Amino acid sequence: MHRVVTKCLDHRGKWMVDAGPWLASQDDAADWAERFRRVGYQVSIETMANHIQAGGENLGLQDALEHRM
Repeated sequence: MHRVVTKCLDHRGKWMVDAGPWLASQDDAADWAERFRRVGYQVSIETMANHIQAGGENLGLQDALEHRM
């Protein structure tokens, strides 16, 4: 699963970041990223695998929060 994250400046000069929907195909994500690039957005492609791997970094915090409730 992959998604395109766009970044652009709003009319006040502040960065706006938006993560699109998860797409099954990396090729689809790359296609959308290129479309956004052509109209001036900065883009990156995230993969769900990276989110799952990163989740392990906060297991201690997650465990502590679950036990507080």
